[in-house]
Amino acid sequence: MKNILHIFGLVMLLLCMVLGSCRKEEFEFEGTPPGQTLKANSTVANLLQRIALKDGSPDNLIDGASCFSLKLPVTVEVDGLEVIIDQTEDYATLEELLDNAVDGFAEIQFPVTLINPDFSETTIATSEEFNTKRAECPMGDAQDLDIECVDIQYPFNVSLFNTVTELTTTTTIGHDEALYGFIAALNEDDVVEIQFPVVLLLSDGTENEIDDLVALETTVENVKDDCDEGDDSIVNEERCTDCEQTEEENCGSCDQEFLDTWARCTQWEAHLFVVDWNNIKEDYEDFSLNFQHDGGILANSATETYFGTWSTGVDGDKTILTIEILGLEDFNAAWILYEIKEKKDDVVDVQLYNGFDTLHIQSTCTEGNPGDNDGKDPAATLQSGSWEVGSYLNDEVDETDDFVGYTINFESGSSVIADNGAAINGVWTGGTGNTRLLLNFGAAPFDQFNRNWRFVSVTDTTVELQFIETESVMETLVFEKL
Repeated sequence: MKNILHIFGLVMLLLCMVLGSCRKEEFEFEGTPPGQTLKANSTVANLLQRIALKDGSPDNLIDGASCFSLKLPVTVEVDGLEVIIDQTEDYATLEELLDNAVDGFAEIQFPVTLINPDFSETTIATSEEFNTKRAECPMGDAQDLDIECVDIQYPFNVSLFNTVTELTTTTTIGHDEALYGFIAALNEDDVVEIQFPVVLLLSDGTENEIDDLVALETTVENVKDDCDEGDDSIVNEERCTDCEQTEEENCGSCDQEFLDTWARCTQWEAHLFVVDWNNIKEDYEDFSLNFQHDGGILANSATETYFGTWSTGVDGDKTILTIEILGLEDFNAAWILYEIKEKKDDVVDVQLYNGFDTLHIQSTCTEGNPGDNDGKDPAATLQSGSWEVGSYLNDEVDETDDFVGYTINFESGSSVIADNGAAINGVWTGGTGNTRLLLNFGAAPFDQFNRNWRFVSVTDTTVELQFIETESVMETLVFEKL
């Protein structure tokens, strides 16, 4: 009898070896379609992990980087005042403080702790270490890995079966860090079944109930790029607040918005200027910028004048202000408009950014003040009496003597006459927004003035005009009243 039992045991052992392995419990995944099981490094696993990554953009106002966030509390200094940020609600308070600060720059006090996308932490002791870390982040509007246009509603349950240990465990996933860690720990021997349904929270505020893994992957793929993830170097939740929008409800070119803004005053100054993590505002404290309606720029200091151009464009939902000033390369970029902001005391603040660089230009001029024109109507001023050529510089060559002895009268009927005993007739007209003077004389030497001039300044006794042919060739004409 013992021999029979022994033989029976050997037979059962051989059967187990032939058929695979003997299990003490039934495999819960039996009958689940292969396409409905989550495996390491699969497309849907990678999508879920990207949803779970730590979003570093909410504190961009402080750190200018979306690929990490600062662990709170953190201390910053604004105009010499220490400000402690204890909670995320303090970001809005800090933004308001910066808007009204003289320097407009939040200087981080070190050491600080960074929270990386995988929820690990890094201690940073100096600004040099911080700038090195920040330089590793995607620049400008380049998207980082995290998916912010869709979230998953917690909690939900998953069952994991390991094909080697043959053990099945059920886990409740309650937050992003838990989901990230769960997927990161999967290996090729693990098979996961999500206990559906689960709910996806979409960027438009809707909820989408998902019943299987295929639908989960398809939905995330379809909506993951449906929103602006806010991964720019500044907080941008209300970008283009004052811009006229197109029918598609994206920011339009904003040409008129800028024209109206520049018309308030010709004198604009850099209020905040951060380039390559350095606040360079002091380098340009003596400069004023004059944005002309025809797309020209004059940048003046007490001793120097630079010439350039400005233009607008659209990139997706963003309005672009492109600045090119020969000799002032710090300004030269395709700046993205964040906001044109009305501040107290009639201050207008144009807020721009490009990658991690930030430029705020401000003016204290108000509506109806044409700045350098000293409140004068250029056309009316020219018609108010007789004039002579006070100076004429043709590409820095002084040719004023060619016009000595001529009296110039601008008539109300668009006729202009230069007379030194022999009259030279011409026509004149004011251009766009009364910022231009178009001259057309029929004979030398005044045919040199046949240009579309730009008014630079207008007073009761002088009218200064400029014509920029190229970035390096410029003419300046000054009429003085007799």
